[in-house]
Amino acid sequence: MRCPSALRPKLRSTQEWLTTVAALTAGDGDALATLRREVGAHVEQVAVLPVAWLDACEAARRMIARGVLGCLEANDFSVLQEWRGRVLRGREHASFARMLKTVILFVSLQYAGRAGR
Repeated sequence: MRCPSALRPKLRSTQEWLTTVAALTAGDGDALATLRREVGAHVEQVAVLPVAWLDACEAARRMIARGVLGCLEANDFSVLQEWRGRVLRGREHASFARMLKTVILFVSLQYAGRAGR
Protein backbone atom coordinates (compact mmCIF):
# COMPACT_ATOMS: atom_id res chain seq x y z
CA MET A 1 0.00 0.00 0.00
CA ARG A 2 1.25 3.46 -0.81
CA CYS A 3 2.56 5.47 2.12
CA PRO A 4 1.47 9.01 2.98
CA SER A 5 3.85 11.43 1.29
CA ALA A 6 5.61 12.43 4.51
CA LEU A 7 6.56 8.80 5.21
CA ARG A 8 7.51 7.71 1.69
CA PRO A 9 11.05 6.45 1.22
CA LYS A 10 13.02 8.61 -1.20
CA LEU A 11 15.23 7.26 -3.96
CA ARG A 12 18.88 8.20 -3.99
CA SER A 13 20.06 10.78 -6.50
CA THR A 14 21.00 9.77 -10.02
CA GLN A 15 24.65 10.44 -9.19
CA GLU A 16 24.48 8.05 -6.24
CA TRP A 17 22.80 5.41 -8.41
CA LEU A 18 25.56 5.75 -11.02
CA THR A 19 28.05 4.84 -8.28
CA THR A 20 25.83 2.05 -6.98
CA VAL A 21 25.45 0.52 -10.44
CA ALA A 22 29.24 0.57 -10.89
CA ALA A 23 29.57 -1.25 -7.56
CA LEU A 24 26.89 -3.76 -8.59
CA THR A 25 28.74 -4.69 -11.75
CA ALA A 26 31.89 -5.18 -9.67
CA GLY A 27 30.04 -7.72 -7.52
CA ASP A 28 29.50 -5.57 -4.42
CA GLY A 29 26.98 -7.36 -2.18
CA ASP A 30 26.17 -4.17 -0.26
CA ALA A 31 25.20 -2.44 -3.51
CA LEU A 32 22.90 -5.36 -4.36
CA ALA A 33 21.28 -5.13 -0.93
CA THR A 34 20.79 -1.38 -1.47
CA LEU A 35 19.20 -1.94 -4.88
CA ARG A 36 16.82 -4.57 -3.53
CA ARG A 37 15.88 -2.58 -0.43
CA GLU A 38 15.40 0.82 -2.05
CA VAL A 39 13.82 -0.21 -5.33
CA GLY A 40 11.60 -2.77 -3.59
CA ALA A 41 10.39 -0.16 -1.11
CA HIS A 42 9.83 2.37 -3.88
CA VAL A 43 7.66 -0.01 -5.92
CA GLU A 44 5.74 -1.30 -2.91
CA GLN A 45 5.17 2.04 -1.19
CA VAL A 46 5.66 4.99 -3.55
CA ALA A 47 5.27 4.24 -7.25
CA VAL A 48 2.00 5.08 -8.94
CA LEU A 49 1.07 1.99 -10.94
CA PRO A 50 -0.63 2.42 -14.33
CA VAL A 51 -3.73 0.35 -13.54
CA ALA A 52 -6.02 1.33 -10.64
CA TRP A 53 -6.53 -2.15 -9.21
CA LEU A 54 -2.77 -2.76 -9.21
CA ASP A 55 -2.18 0.51 -7.38
CA ALA A 56 -4.52 -0.59 -4.58
CA CYS A 57 -3.39 -4.23 -4.26
CA GLU A 58 -0.50 -4.92 -1.87
CA ALA A 59 0.07 -8.44 -3.23
CA ALA A 60 0.29 -7.09 -6.79
CA ARG A 61 2.75 -4.41 -5.67
CA ARG A 62 4.97 -7.06 -4.08
CA MET A 63 4.89 -9.20 -7.22
CA ILE A 64 5.62 -6.18 -9.42
CA ALA A 65 8.51 -5.20 -7.13
CA ARG A 66 9.96 -8.71 -7.58
CA GLY A 67 9.49 -8.43 -11.34
CA VAL A 68 11.17 -5.02 -11.48
CA LEU A 69 14.13 -6.29 -9.47
CA GLY A 70 14.32 -9.36 -11.69
CA CYS A 71 14.41 -7.14 -14.75
CA LEU A 72 17.11 -4.91 -13.25
CA GLU A 73 19.23 -7.86 -12.07
CA ALA A 74 18.90 -9.93 -15.27
CA ASN A 75 21.96 -10.62 -17.43
CA ASP A 76 24.45 -9.14 -14.97
CA PHE A 77 22.41 -5.95 -14.52
CA SER A 78 22.38 -5.25 -18.26
CA VAL A 79 19.50 -2.73 -18.07
CA LEU A 80 21.32 -0.80 -15.36
CA GLN A 81 24.68 -1.04 -17.12
CA GLU A 82 23.19 0.21 -20.39
CA TRP A 83 21.45 3.11 -18.59
CA ARG A 84 24.67 4.04 -16.79
CA GLY A 85 26.70 3.88 -20.00
CA ARG A 86 24.24 6.14 -21.85
CA VAL A 87 24.24 8.67 -18.99
CA LEU A 88 28.05 8.74 -18.78
CA ARG A 89 28.40 9.17 -22.57
CA GLY A 90 25.89 12.03 -22.51
CA ARG A 91 23.40 10.12 -24.66
CA GLU A 92 20.84 9.75 -21.92
CA HIS A 93 19.53 12.49 -19.71
CA ALA A 94 17.02 10.34 -17.87
CA SER A 95 17.39 10.24 -14.13
CA PHE A 96 17.46 6.93 -12.31
CA ALA A 97 13.89 7.64 -11.18
CA ARG A 98 12.71 8.11 -14.79
CA MET A 99 14.42 4.90 -15.94
CA LEU A 100 12.92 3.04 -12.98
CA LYS A 101 9.47 4.44 -13.78
CA THR A 102 9.76 3.01 -17.30
CA VAL A 103 10.70 -0.44 -15.97
CA ILE A 104 7.84 -0.30 -13.44
CA LEU A 105 5.39 0.58 -16.23
CA PHE A 106 6.62 -2.31 -18.39
CA VAL A 107 6.49 -4.89 -15.59
CA SER A 108 3.11 -3.61 -14.32
CA LEU A 109 1.49 -3.94 -17.71
CA GLN A 110 2.91 -7.44 -18.14
CA TYR A 111 1.55 -8.38 -14.72
CA ALA A 112 -1.87 -6.91 -15.47
CA GLY A 113 -2.04 -8.77 -18.78
CA ARG A 114 -1.20 -12.09 -17.13
CA ALA A 115 -3.70 -11.46 -14.33
CA GLY A 116 -6.45 -11.02 -16.93
CA ARG A 117 -8.53 -8.57 -14.97
